[in-house]
Amino acid sequence: MKKSTLFLLAIATLVFISCSKNSSTGNGNPPATPPAIDSNYVDTVYKTETRAGITDTTEYYSFQYDAQKRLVTIKRQWGPFGQPYNEYQDQTWYYNGADTIPYKYYGVGTEGVMMTNVIYDTITVFFYYNGSSQLIKDSAAKRRRYGSTNIAKHYVSTYTHSANRVITFIKDSLLNATAPPPVAYHDIDTTNFVGQNPVSNITYSDANVNYPQFKKTGEGIAAYDAKPNPLAKLSNFRAMSPILGWGLNVLLNNSKNNLLSYTYTGTSSSSTLTYSYTYLPNNYISIAVFTKSGVPGSVFSYIYKYKAP
Repeated sequence: MKKSTLFLLAIATLVFISCSKNSSTGNGNPPATPPAIDSNYVDTVYKTETRAGITDTTEYYSFQYDAQKRLVTIKRQWGPFGQPYNEYQDQTWYYNGADTIPYKYYGVGTEGVMMTNVIYDTITVFFYYNGSSQLIKDSAAKRRRYGSTNIAKHYVSTYTHSANRVITFIKDSLLNATAPPPVAYHDIDTTNFVGQNPVSNITYSDANVNYPQFKKTGEGIAAYDAKPNPLAKLSNFRAMSPILGWGLNVLLNNSKNNLLSYTYTGTSSSSTLTYSYTYLPNNYISIAVFTKSGVPGSVFSYIYKYKAP
Protein backbone atom coordinates (compact mmCIF):
# COMPACT_ATOMS: atom_id res chain seq x y z
CA MET A 1 0.00 0.00 0.00
CA LYS A 2 1.22 3.45 -0.82
CA LYS A 3 2.83 5.14 2.16
CA SER A 4 0.84 8.33 1.53
CA THR A 5 -2.32 6.36 2.19
CA LEU A 6 -1.09 4.49 5.20
CA PHE A 7 -0.14 7.45 7.00
CA LEU A 8 -2.78 9.98 5.83
CA LEU A 9 -0.88 10.89 8.64
CA ALA A 10 5.36 11.70 8.01
CA ILE A 11 14.13 17.76 7.08
CA ALA A 12 22.61 24.60 8.71
CA THR A 13 25.19 22.15 9.47
CA LEU A 14 26.74 22.22 12.98
CA VAL A 15 30.29 21.57 14.06
CA PHE A 16 31.17 18.02 15.07
CA ILE A 17 31.21 18.61 18.80
CA SER A 18 27.63 19.89 18.79
CA CYS A 19 26.47 16.39 17.84
CA SER A 20 27.70 14.85 21.07
CA LYS A 21 24.57 14.23 23.16
CA ASN A 22 25.87 12.82 26.43
CA SER A 23 24.73 15.94 28.29
CA SER A 24 22.85 18.00 25.71
CA THR A 25 21.24 17.73 22.32
CA GLY A 26 23.65 20.19 20.75
CA ASN A 27 20.99 21.68 18.49
CA GLY A 28 19.10 23.95 20.86
CA ASN A 29 16.55 21.28 21.78
CA PRO A 30 15.75 20.11 25.34
CA PRO A 31 18.08 17.34 26.61
CA ALA A 32 16.78 13.81 26.16
CA THR A 33 16.86 12.18 29.62
CA PRO A 34 14.87 9.23 30.99
CA PRO A 35 11.60 10.36 32.62
CA ALA A 36 10.72 10.26 36.28
CA ILE A 37 7.78 8.13 37.37
CA ASP A 38 4.63 10.22 36.93
CA SER A 39 1.13 9.35 35.72
CA ASN A 40 0.26 7.25 32.69
CA TYR A 41 -0.47 10.19 30.39
CA VAL A 42 2.33 11.00 27.97
CA ASP A 43 3.72 14.53 28.32
CA THR A 44 6.70 14.67 25.96
CA VAL A 45 8.60 12.24 23.76
CA TYR A 46 12.06 12.73 22.30
CA LYS A 47 13.41 10.73 19.40
CA THR A 48 17.17 10.26 19.27
CA GLU A 49 19.38 8.71 16.62
CA THR A 50 22.84 7.29 17.23
CA ARG A 51 25.38 7.00 14.42
CA ALA A 52 28.97 5.90 14.96
CA GLY A 53 28.74 6.63 18.67
CA ILE A 54 27.25 10.12 18.23
CA THR A 55 23.68 10.74 19.43
CA ASP A 56 21.42 13.53 18.23
CA THR A 57 17.85 14.43 19.17
CA THR A 58 16.04 14.55 15.82
CA GLU A 59 12.38 14.73 16.83
CA TYR A 60 10.26 16.11 19.68
CA TYR A 61 6.57 15.68 20.60
CA SER A 62 4.56 17.60 23.21
CA PHE A 63 1.09 16.41 24.29
CA GLN A 64 -1.69 18.64 25.66
CA TYR A 65 -4.98 17.51 27.23
CA ASP A 66 -8.22 19.16 28.31
CA ALA A 67 -9.90 18.96 31.74
CA GLN A 68 -11.49 15.62 30.77
CA LYS A 69 -8.02 14.23 29.98
CA ARG A 70 -8.89 14.11 26.28
CA LEU A 71 -5.97 14.60 23.94
CA VAL A 72 -6.31 18.04 22.34
CA THR A 73 -3.01 18.76 20.61
CA ILE A 74 0.33 17.23 19.75
CA LYS A 75 3.08 19.63 18.75
CA ARG A 76 5.84 17.99 16.74
CA GLN A 77 9.24 19.34 15.67
CA TRP A 78 11.98 17.52 13.80
CA GLY A 79 15.09 17.98 11.72
CA PRO A 80 17.98 16.10 10.06
CA PHE A 81 20.70 14.42 12.05
CA GLY A 82 23.23 16.96 13.34
CA GLN A 83 21.08 19.97 12.44
CA PRO A 84 18.54 22.14 14.29
CA TYR A 85 14.82 21.40 14.12
CA ASN A 86 13.65 22.95 10.87
CA GLU A 87 10.17 21.51 10.42
CA TYR A 88 7.05 21.45 12.53
CA GLN A 89 3.53 20.06 12.68
CA ASP A 90 0.63 20.99 14.96
CA GLN A 91 -2.02 18.28 15.37
CA THR A 92 -5.42 19.09 16.90
CA TRP A 93 -8.38 16.83 17.78
CA TYR A 94 -11.96 18.03 18.19
CA TYR A 95 -14.86 16.52 20.17
CA ASN A 96 -18.63 16.88 20.23
CA GLY A 97 -19.73 17.96 23.70
CA ALA A 98 -18.51 15.52 26.33
CA ASP A 99 -17.72 12.74 23.83
CA THR A 100 -14.52 10.90 24.63
CA ILE A 101 -13.55 10.04 21.04
CA PRO A 102 -12.80 12.72 18.43
CA TYR A 103 -14.94 13.51 15.42
CA LYS A 104 -12.34 15.66 13.66
CA TYR A 105 -8.59 16.08 13.27
CA TYR A 106 -6.70 19.05 11.83
CA GLY A 107 -2.97 19.13 11.12
CA VAL A 108 -0.82 21.94 9.80
CA GLY A 109 2.91 21.98 9.22
CA THR A 110 5.87 22.81 7.05
CA GLU A 111 8.67 20.95 5.34
CA GLY A 112 11.95 22.38 4.13
CA VAL A 113 11.80 25.65 6.07
CA MET A 114 15.59 25.93 5.78
CA MET A 115 15.32 25.60 2.01
CA THR A 116 14.34 28.09 -0.68
CA ASN A 117 11.01 26.39 -1.45
CA VAL A 118 8.92 25.66 1.64
CA ILE A 119 6.37 22.85 1.50
CA TYR A 120 3.27 23.81 3.50
CA ASP A 121 0.73 21.09 4.37
CA THR A 122 -2.71 21.07 5.91
CA ILE A 123 -4.94 18.04 6.47
CA THR A 124 -8.49 17.77 7.82
CA VAL A 125 -9.98 14.40 8.75
CA PHE A 126 -13.51 13.55 9.86
CA PHE A 127 -14.16 10.30 11.75
CA TYR A 128 -17.29 8.13 11.83
CA TYR A 129 -17.99 5.29 14.30
CA ASN A 130 -20.52 2.52 14.83
CA GLY A 131 -22.51 1.90 18.01
CA SER A 132 -19.55 0.03 19.51
CA SER A 133 -17.29 3.07 19.00
CA GLN A 134 -15.39 1.28 16.24
CA LEU A 135 -14.04 3.44 13.42
CA ILE A 136 -16.04 2.65 10.27
CA LYS A 137 -15.06 5.57 8.02
CA ASP A 138 -12.75 8.54 7.78
CA SER A 139 -12.63 11.23 5.16
CA ALA A 140 -9.51 13.34 4.73
CA ALA A 141 -8.68 16.40 2.66
CA LYS A 142 -5.02 17.33 2.30
CA ARG A 143 -3.53 20.41 0.67
CA ARG A 144 0.12 20.96 -0.13
CA ARG A 145 1.65 24.21 -1.30
CA TYR A 146 5.14 24.07 -2.80
CA GLY A 147 6.26 27.42 -4.16
CA SER A 148 3.54 28.39 -6.63
CA THR A 149 2.22 24.83 -6.95
CA ASN A 150 -0.92 23.78 -5.05
CA ILE A 151 -1.97 20.15 -4.86
CA ALA A 152 -5.12 18.80 -3.21
CA LYS A 153 -5.76 15.18 -2.25
CA HIS A 154 -8.87 13.52 -0.89
CA TYR A 155 -8.86 10.17 0.91
CA VAL A 156 -11.95 8.19 1.88
CA SER A 157 -11.46 5.03 3.94
CA THR A 158 -14.16 2.59 5.00
CA TYR A 159 -13.56 -0.11 7.64
CA THR A 160 -15.53 -3.36 7.84
CA HIS A 161 -15.19 -5.17 11.18
CA SER A 162 -15.63 -8.88 11.77
CA ALA A 163 -14.26 -11.34 14.31
CA ASN A 164 -10.54 -10.59 14.66
CA ARG A 165 -10.36 -8.93 11.25
CA VAL A 166 -10.77 -5.50 9.68
CA ILE A 167 -11.08 -5.03 5.94
CA THR A 168 -10.26 -1.53 4.74
CA PHE A 169 -11.18 -0.01 1.39
CA ILE A 170 -9.44 3.24 0.57
CA LYS A 171 -9.96 5.59 -2.32
CA ASP A 172 -7.29 8.21 -3.00
CA SER A 173 -8.09 11.11 -5.27
CA LEU A 174 -5.46 13.52 -6.52
CA LEU A 175 -7.19 16.80 -7.28
CA ASN A 176 -4.88 19.17 -9.09
CA ALA A 177 -6.46 22.16 -10.76
CA THR A 178 -3.57 22.41 -13.22
CA ALA A 179 -3.95 18.83 -14.44
CA PRO A 180 -7.59 17.68 -14.55
CA PRO A 181 -9.29 15.26 -14.43
CA PRO A 182 -8.65 13.89 -10.92
CA VAL A 183 -6.53 10.76 -10.65
CA ALA A 184 -8.03 8.14 -8.33
CA TYR A 185 -6.42 5.07 -6.80
CA HIS A 186 -8.01 2.34 -4.72
CA ASP A 187 -6.44 0.16 -2.05
CA ILE A 188 -7.75 -2.82 -0.11
CA ASP A 189 -6.16 -3.97 3.13
CA THR A 190 -7.09 -6.93 5.30
CA THR A 191 -5.61 -6.77 8.81
CA ASN A 192 -5.91 -9.66 11.27
CA PHE A 193 -5.98 -9.13 15.03
CA VAL A 194 -5.14 -11.13 18.12
CA GLY A 195 -6.89 -9.36 20.96
CA GLN A 196 -6.47 -5.66 20.20
CA ASN A 197 -3.16 -6.06 18.37
CA PRO A 198 -2.90 -6.12 14.54
CA VAL A 199 -0.64 -9.10 13.81
CA SER A 200 -0.71 -9.55 10.03
CA ASN A 201 -2.06 -7.95 6.90
CA ILE A 202 -2.07 -8.06 3.13
CA THR A 203 -2.65 -5.14 0.76
CA TYR A 204 -3.79 -4.75 -2.83
CA SER A 205 -3.89 -1.72 -5.10
CA ASP A 206 -5.14 -0.79 -8.55
CA ALA A 207 -2.42 1.85 -9.00
CA ASN A 208 -0.78 -0.09 -11.84
CA VAL A 209 -3.84 -1.89 -13.17
CA ASN A 210 -7.34 -0.84 -14.15
CA TYR A 211 -10.02 -0.69 -11.44
CA PRO A 212 -11.78 -2.93 -10.42
CA GLN A 213 -8.70 -5.11 -10.93
CA PHE A 214 -6.23 -5.18 -8.05
CA LYS A 215 -2.62 -6.24 -7.68
CA LYS A 216 -0.95 -7.38 -4.48
CA THR A 217 1.43 -4.73 -3.18
CA GLY A 218 2.67 -6.15 0.12
CA GLU A 219 2.09 -7.91 3.40
CA GLY A 220 3.21 -7.45 6.98
CA ILE A 221 3.60 -9.40 10.19
CA ALA A 222 4.07 -8.11 13.74
CA ALA A 223 4.80 -9.34 17.28
CA TYR A 224 4.13 -7.60 20.61
CA ASP A 225 5.08 -7.57 24.27
CA ALA A 226 2.52 -7.94 27.08
CA LYS A 227 2.93 -4.39 28.45
CA PRO A 228 0.43 -1.53 27.94
CA ASN A 229 0.97 0.81 25.02
CA PRO A 230 0.76 4.28 26.64
CA LEU A 231 -0.87 5.70 23.50
CA ALA A 232 -3.75 3.21 23.75
CA LYS A 233 -4.86 5.16 26.83
CA LEU A 234 -5.38 8.37 24.86
CA SER A 235 -8.72 9.59 23.57
CA ASN A 236 -7.64 9.59 19.91
CA PHE A 237 -6.71 5.88 19.94
CA ARG A 238 -10.00 4.71 18.41
CA ALA A 239 -9.57 7.21 15.58
CA MET A 240 -6.33 5.57 14.45
CA SER A 241 -6.45 3.48 11.30
CA PRO A 242 -6.55 -0.23 12.19
CA ILE A 243 -4.21 -1.09 9.29
CA LEU A 244 -1.08 -2.93 10.39
CA GLY A 245 1.88 -0.78 9.41
CA TRP A 246 -0.06 2.47 9.59
CA GLY A 247 2.10 3.32 12.58
CA LEU A 248 5.62 2.25 11.66
CA ASN A 249 7.10 4.03 14.64
CA VAL A 250 6.18 3.66 18.28
CA LEU A 251 4.29 6.95 18.50
CA LEU A 252 1.83 5.98 15.79
CA ASN A 253 1.35 2.39 16.79
CA ASN A 254 -2.32 1.38 16.80
CA SER A 255 -2.12 -1.57 19.19
CA LYS A 256 -2.98 -2.33 22.82
CA ASN A 257 0.55 -3.58 23.50
CA ASN A 258 3.98 -2.52 22.25
CA LEU A 259 5.63 -3.70 19.04
CA LEU A 260 8.56 -6.07 19.32
CA SER A 261 9.01 -6.54 15.59
CA TYR A 262 7.40 -5.57 12.31
CA THR A 263 8.33 -6.99 8.90
CA TYR A 264 6.92 -5.62 5.66
CA THR A 265 7.42 -7.47 2.40
CA GLY A 266 6.63 -5.53 -0.77
CA THR A 267 6.72 -6.52 -4.39
CA SER A 268 10.40 -5.64 -4.79
CA SER A 269 11.83 -5.14 -1.29
CA SER A 270 11.31 -5.85 2.39
CA SER A 271 12.24 -4.27 5.70
CA THR A 272 12.17 -5.21 9.37
CA LEU A 273 11.87 -3.04 12.46
CA THR A 274 13.00 -4.53 15.77
CA TYR A 275 12.11 -2.96 19.15
CA SER A 276 13.31 -3.28 22.74
CA TYR A 277 12.09 -1.40 25.80
CA THR A 278 13.02 -0.11 29.22
CA TYR A 279 9.91 -0.09 31.42
CA LEU A 280 8.88 1.91 34.46
CA PRO A 281 7.69 0.03 37.60
CA ASN A 282 4.09 0.50 36.39
CA ASN A 283 4.98 -1.35 33.13
CA TYR A 284 4.72 1.75 30.96
CA ILE A 285 7.50 2.55 28.50
CA SER A 286 10.42 4.64 29.66
CA ILE A 287 12.63 4.18 26.61
CA ALA A 288 11.87 2.43 23.32
CA VAL A 289 14.82 1.49 21.11
CA PHE A 290 14.47 0.28 17.55
CA THR A 291 16.65 -0.64 14.62
CA LYS A 292 15.68 -0.91 10.98
CA SER A 293 17.04 -3.20 8.34
CA GLY A 294 18.39 -1.12 5.49
CA VAL A 295 19.75 1.49 7.91
CA PRO A 296 22.80 -0.36 9.26
CA GLY A 297 24.74 1.25 12.08
CA SER A 298 21.89 3.50 13.22
CA VAL A 299 19.94 3.06 16.46
CA PHE A 300 16.76 5.02 17.11
CA SER A 301 15.22 5.69 20.53
CA TYR A 302 12.01 7.23 21.85
CA ILE A 303 12.30 8.61 25.39
CA TYR A 304 8.98 9.08 27.18
CA LYS A 305 8.10 11.56 29.92
CA TYR A 306 4.70 11.48 31.60
CA LYS A 307 2.37 14.05 33.13
CA ALA A 308 2.49 14.65 36.85
CA PRO A 309 -0.34 12.90 38.75
